Amino acid sequence: MRRLLGSCAAAAGPAGLAAFLWLTAPAKLSPELGRLLPVSNMVQSFPVLPRPQPPALWLERMPEALAQRLWSQKSITWFQLWDEHAGSQPLLMLQGGSELDGLAHSLRLGPFRLVAANALSLQSVQAALKAQPATPTSCDALAGSPPALFWQGEALAQLLGSWAPLAEPFRWGCLSLRGERFWGEVSSKAAALRAPALPTRQQPVEMLPEGVLLRLQGRRLAPLLQPPLDALSWPAVLLPHRTWLMDSPFQLELRRNPSTSAYRASLWLRLWPADRHRSAVALLQRQLETQNAPRWPVSAAGPIRSIQRADGQAQAGWRWFPSGELLVTLGSSVPLSSQPQTPSAAGLRNGLELSAAPAAMRQLQLLPVGLPALWGGLQQLDAQWKPAPKPEEPSQLVGSLTWPVAAAAESP
Repeated sequence: MRRLLGSCAAAAGPAGLAAFLWLTAPAKLSPELGRLLPVSNMVQSFPVLPRPQPPALWLERMPEALAQRLWSQKSITWFQLWDEHAGSQPLLMLQGGSELDGLAHSLRLGPFRLVAANALSLQSVQAALKAQPATPTSCDALAGSPPALFWQGEALAQLLGSWAPLAEPFRWGCLSLRGERFWGEVSSKAAALRAPALPTRQQPVEMLPEGVLLRLQGRRLAPLLQPPLDALSWPAVLLPHRTWLMDSPFQLELRRNPSTSAYRASLWLRLWPADRHRSAVALLQRQLETQNAPRWPVSAAGPIRSIQRADGQAQAGWRWFPSGELLVTLGSSVPLSSQPQTPSAAGLRNGLELSAAPAAMRQLQLLPVGLPALWGGLQQLDAQWKPAPKPEEPSQLVGSLTWPVAAAAESP
């Protein structure tokens, strides 16, 4: 594709090349949005969609007649923002002239009018703008064609709840959204983030098999689990082995449990340690066999090891295969019929690949409480994270959304 575009530009001459460079250059963020990003946990940009009624937020922040008139223009890009305070109501920002100046609890920012839910919310934003924290935060996707999404800091913690420790590499993000596709950059710290004008290539994805609610795989566990494990302290038996455990290809699945189980779902983790770690793998096997933990009595059934509750319900289990592969389950036992697997292509690529079934997870009440209801209706969410060549640079995130057939026509 790059070669083809270059050939077309060359054939068109200098004028064609200039036009090509103009079309592919990143849009520049307005100064007003640049001031708001450091004091906002999350910002979304939207186009005016071909729907008869304006969004509920418009009707809450301005008179209905004005909202209807502006909505009918079909050429407005508008923004929804959340400030740094947890539980705060979103702010509305849209471009307009004097017709917006009389809105209550509002503030003029260049060509934009920022409208808050109440006087206290507006005062909070004004105070934050005066403080103006000096951060390198930016998101050029918000200056391009909507929709786009920016988040930072504690925004994911508020959305994901107890899942938040697993999202450390994604604490700052900037994404463009087109139809069912999204792409952009993420980072574990404040950074100048970009989302290319054209979609980043996404690896082919498949629908999750029946009973699998989530699947995460990659070449290394470290980006996902090392930050929370280091924060919580490692189990003593695993501490000497954390380097090779974190550097092994893996597949983590959340599976629906039978109705007879005490747990709604179980975690299944497969690790494929490299051959050079054979001696360390054998040592860990022996240590797990001989450790004395009265609170966690281990029972054996052939190659399967299990930990059970007092009522006989399985709490956890593991199995080492002759190849060195390790299968660990939490919330269920390892079946005797379990078989070894080879790592998929996704498990050998640098980065992480996620597939989740939010609608199925919502049925089992496994979704984070703070996640917007719209996301809970997704049939499947697929995302691929590619780490940056250098640690201080942002990483790439690309993915897609699959809606149930009945809801596809209503998706944004």
